[in-house]
Amino acid sequence: MLTPLSEAESGAVLRWIEDIIIGLNLCPFAKKPYIANKVALLGVSGNKLPKIANEVLQACKQLDSNETIETTLLVFPQDLRDFNRYLDALEYCEIQLEEAGYSGTYQLASFHPEYVFAGEDPDDASNFTNKAPFPIIHIIRESSIDAVLKTYRNPEAIPERNIELMQQLGIEHLRKRFAAFLK
Repeated sequence: MLTPLSEAESGAVLRWIEDIIIGLNLCPFAKKPYIANKVALLGVSGNKLPKIANEVLQACKQLDSNETIETTLLVFPQDLRDFNRYLDALEYCEIQLEEAGYSGTYQLASFHPEYVFAGEDPDDASNFTNKAPFPIIHIIRESSIDAVLKTYRNPEAIPERNIELMQQLGIEHLRKRFAAFLK
């Protein structure tokens, strides 16, 4: 169920976007839509997979009907705290997205406070490339990605660059930086 985010919750997400995603340039495509106020933040409550997938599909329909919104972040401030449950929800949503005919139109990106890449140590700084103050399912217009990729040199190097940056910053620095989002 879509719910309004509290001021503290939306503030934490916005600080994360500004400080980490844009500030560290983890996503070189994020600044332009953010500054243009084309990012929708929607709160979601609940842990039931069909309801979560329904919210993702509703957000896609909103994007279909509103070209002024470039991308949507579905934020789960109270739910999906268990990372494995979150991954189950993400996988379920991706299947539902495909079944609804949205393959090639939207893609999902994942962010979670407990994010750990498969095979990585939970304390590896590289995991911070996908950590966020709350569980988030990011809905991205594929046409926007395609347009930006035409002008961006060597996009396949972005993940490697981000991992190197996180390693340079170090786990303790990153933990302190992330703790500040929830104050």
